Amino acid sequence: MRKIMKARHSKTRAKLSSVDLAKILLSALGLLLTNGYVEAQADPVRELLARPGVILKVDRTTVGPGASIRLRLDNLGKTKVRYGNAFLLERSQAGRWIRLPRDKPFFSPLFELAPGEHSSWQVARVPTHSPPGVYRVSKSIEVSNRKVSRAATFRVG
Repeated sequence: MRKIMKARHSKTRAKLSSVDLAKILLSALGLLLTNGYVEAQADPVRELLARPGVILKVDRTTVGPGASIRLRLDNLGKTKVRYGNAFLLERSQAGRWIRLPRDKPFFSPLFELAPGEHSSWQVARVPTHSPPGVYRVSKSIEVSNRKVSRAATFRVG
């Protein structure tokens, strides 16, 4: 029984031509094989990750405990993105990012950011008893119905 199944399986694999196999592999890498030439597929998320795309900026690189830091998104890409007011504040500890508790929940509509636009400044408050170290603020954005995260680091000290 096992030998029969192997034979059927190998026959199935033999039906793929080398061109078909090349197309499958190139597709997994986000490339197309057209008339013997390799071309990049238009994938907004892949483009966003490969280029600067959307950048999350903070207004200061160092703040004190209990201070506020302002953040905004700049869309340098070619695709519109969606985002909300929600963000995460995290502290670097032993090579890992530890999420800090929020003082209040986020209730927010979804905003759109066209190519070349930037969002208005948003305020994030660093907890009063935050120890010195490296922190980051991150936001989740949506590009072509896929979620992508952007982050910016700063120091508390």
